[in-house]
Amino acid sequence: MARAQALAERIRADVEALRLEHDGRSFGVTTSIGLTELTPEDSGPREVMARADEGSYIAKSRGRNRVVVVPSPPAG
Repeated sequence: MARAQALAERIRADVEALRLEHDGRSFGVTTSIGLTELTPEDSGPREVMARADEGSYIAKSRGRNRVVVVPSPPAG
């Protein structure tokens, strides 16, 4: 997970460094990334994607342009 989080942070920073030019104007870009682990308890990809999506919405609610890790539910 630490490696995935470091990669997601690098992607976030690289996107933030982008400048888009259009009609003589410059625009910045940011990204909000949700990250979660795959577990044997996951019923399928939709469950995992829902957790990651939750993380992206949390990132947006906290001011955008960040990586949020959503823990997987406890085994049981």
